[in-house]
Amino acid sequence: MKILFSKTTILTLLVTLALAWTLPQLLAQEDGSAPFGEENTPPPEEPFSGGFEKDMVDIPPQEEKSTIDASDFRDPFFFLKRNGKDSKQALKPGTTVDGLRFNTYNDSKSFVDRYYKNSNFVLKDVFGRIELVNKEAGCLKCHRGIEEISQNHKFSCTKCHNGNPRGKTVTQAHQSLVSNPSDLKYAPQYCGKCHEEQVKKVKNSLMTTARGVIEITREAWGEPPLKQPRQKKKKGQKRNKDHPWTYTSAGKPVDDFLEKKCLRCHVQSPAPHRAGDYRATGCASCHMIYTNEGTSLTRDRAIQEVQKADPKYLRNRFNRGVASNSLKNRRGYPLLHKFTVAIPSVQCEHCHNYNGVGNEFEGLFAKPARPKTAQAKVEEDQSVLYGRSHEFLLPDIHREKGMHCIDCHGPNEIKADAFKNPTQHDAVKVRCETCHGTNSRAPTGIELKEGDSRAEDLIKKNQLNPNLMKKIKIGDTVMTDRQGRLQPHILLVGGKWILYSKVTGKEHKIPLLKFMKQRPYAHQILGHMKHTECSACHARWSANEWGMHVIREDKINPKQWQDWSLSDPTLQQQLWGSKTNKSLTQPPTGMLNWNSAVATPDGLKGKWTEGVWSYVFSETDWSSLILGKNKRKRYTIMKPRYQYFLTHLAKEDGSSTLRAKVPMTPSGKPGWVMTPHTPHTIRSTTRPCESCHENTLAAGLGESTLKYVEDGKPFLSELKRSNRILPQFQIKQMVSRNGWSLQNPMPKGKLRFMKSKEIKSLLKKSDLYNAYRYLSLRREGQSRLLIRKEFPYDVQHQVNREKFGPPTEKETLYYYDLDQHDFFESQRPEPTPESAPIEIPEQQTAVEPMEEQATPSPIPPVETPENSGPQFFIDLMPNVTQPTPTPQPLPEKGFLDNDTP
Repeated sequence: MKILFSKTTILTLLVTLALAWTLPQLLAQEDGSAPFGEENTPPPEEPFSGGFEKDMVDIPPQEEKSTIDASDFRDPFFFLKRNGKDSKQALKPGTTVDGLRFNTYNDSKSFVDRYYKNSNFVLKDVFGRIELVNKEAGCLKCHRGIEEISQNHKFSCTKCHNGNPRGKTVTQAHQSLVSNPSDLKYAPQYCGKCHEEQVKKVKNSLMTTARGVIEITREAWGEPPLKQPRQKKKKGQKRNKDHPWTYTSAGKPVDDFLEKKCLRCHVQSPAPHRAGDYRATGCASCHMIYTNEGTSLTRDRAIQEVQKADPKYLRNRFNRGVASNSLKNRRGYPLLHKFTVAIPSVQCEHCHNYNGVGNEFEGLFAKPARPKTAQAKVEEDQSVLYGRSHEFLLPDIHREKGMHCIDCHGPNEIKADAFKNPTQHDAVKVRCETCHGTNSRAPTGIELKEGDSRAEDLIKKNQLNPNLMKKIKIGDTVMTDRQGRLQPHILLVGGKWILYSKVTGKEHKIPLLKFMKQRPYAHQILGHMKHTECSACHARWSANEWGMHVIREDKINPKQWQDWSLSDPTLQQQLWGSKTNKSLTQPPTGMLNWNSAVATPDGLKGKWTEGVWSYVFSETDWSSLILGKNKRKRYTIMKPRYQYFLTHLAKEDGSSTLRAKVPMTPSGKPGWVMTPHTPHTIRSTTRPCESCHENTLAAGLGESTLKYVEDGKPFLSELKRSNRILPQFQIKQMVSRNGWSLQNPMPKGKLRFMKSKEIKSLLKKSDLYNAYRYLSLRREGQSRLLIRKEFPYDVQHQVNREKFGPPTEKETLYYYDLDQHDFFESQRPEPTPESAPIEIPEQQTAVEPMEEQATPSPIPPVETPENSGPQFFIDLMPNVTQPTPTPQPLPEKGFLDNDTP
């Protein structure tokens, strides 16, 4: 009888036999015994000298492998499927080869709509018990079925909203109506009767005053700090809390830019009526929940009647064509007529959505403004959120597990006083180690005892949250942070810390570093644990926008911008908004001042002034993670916010008084701002070591394969003298090779670039680094990667590179040229080698400190046949016709000591 075996069966038997022979040898290596049958003879003892002196040697090429990894198997998912029958189990939708979760790369409209609509919570968790008001008297003749605002606010409608309950028509009933009594214009009169201290906190907060955004932007544009009005107070008297930090326009171009662009997102500013931006103002901007589409589930008959009147509008709420009318669209409605303290992340993201922590947390990366690639009709039907389309990346692990923003960020951070905390960087106190501890220290806690005022206050506040009211009681132990503040939702249960989500009530067991069964090798390095922020390794990506070209025009130029995917609501309205509906009037020329904007049921009204601001970014990416050192003296990731190039088009013919000028700060530094950043893309699996070590980009020196600035002194001198940027400069280069800071870390004194010794240590491939890297890869079953020339590198990559060739410069980097209105490589004359001396006028034989030298006006370039074209354009592209210079060794000392030329 013949027995037939298939090829697959034979291969499986061979693999099984290989494993049966190899795995015992691998286990022998782990416990210290000799592999592959060798005798385990101990080496001769060497005299102990009080330290680790074993010489490290290079790992030789492996003729015979001593480990097994994915490359040994025909099935690359062998390690994923474990005991499964086939790889289908390992390849469930949303799982990568290394076992990480991702959303999807499917860009179909149905998927995008579902993702944008997902609010990640259910009603009962956020609102608890929902009580309806089913009466037919007064206001409730029309609004019957509306929800009680809360159990503690059983007031009549007019108690908070005014109006005339005896009115027989809508106009009569709504006479003197206050639709949002929590708006800060009315809050002291209404909410302040019971919540006076909370109203003051909101008025004085960073989210209301926008102090951080205002002061950093003004400083980057060269303007001094705003003087605050003097307060009358006696000697020794503290600041009057009734007078918050106040912004008053100084009439400078930067103030016009702030009022028309940046200040759209502070608490008191009304939001555009488009998907993702719907929200209220004042206290309700947080505590009154809106979905991304701005539709309501209320049983209020009046609101439901309005919503049902236009079902097509509701169906198409995410379409770009609807978003383009955000200043004229009718208002959105809160999900319910009900306040809550269980605020879901979607509410925070109505403001925090400009390629920052909000987008990152959700796994969204907003695409930059570029010319549209499809016909207008096709573009109108595409789904957008916050007026922009997105790429879908890996979300934060906390988001994936069902947590929300307020599970980490408490009210003290959200309502941080703008006087005590000039920037959000100062306000955020929560750290990863607050919950996860360190290698040697577990989180601390305090027992809630009867009679303790702090314990009683915590229990009282928890009663307001439907998810916490029954979770914490007297006698429990709750977690405290390093400042001793109680964490009201983190409880010690059976020796383990449990976080109860404030939004969902879900239990989350907190993993502690101290009790990890198998501690990562990276956690065994003291420098990592003591001097590095956790996010510097655990953040998988960071949303970056490089080179912000800000363009001011007297009025919008539809011919120039019609085909660009701009997200600004005012520009969208003027370029693509409805002009055929007779009930809509074309907005006046100029731009809306958001400080004067007022929301109405039919759109936004406010003061329009002459002058239109647009901006485009040279490049956006999520893979460039550059390191700096923050106020905690820890290495952190930095974010460009923003690197300004200013252009002013003053005449109809396109001529200008200012072309791509780099502004200078009052201290004489370039207005290219880098801020400390904690990317909200945290995963338990870290980025590879090579993303920082041996990486000149992460160190702040720029890409090693492109040209870079060797000597920062002539670079900064030329930039200051004539606004000319030497062509060797990269927009991602922070410091020059000889120790000059090329860009501007802010806030001042709370962030700096890396110094020479730090950079050399990061770039050096030491024996200690090799040892830890080898151990880490061996544990992962990937030790063969060490013999490769670069990491990661695979055969397919090499095949593609040989087939298609290296990427062209236009495929690699794009820079914006306003004359051509496109991003492309600029054609400029051959640059003078940087090593050549720069001619300085005789009266400037010595370079004065930038702090003491006024910023001169830029010298307009002379047009010649060689350089005719986009003269104002700042050429940041490397010249590929010249070889890349050989890197010079970094100085031993003094790096960044020459901070000012």
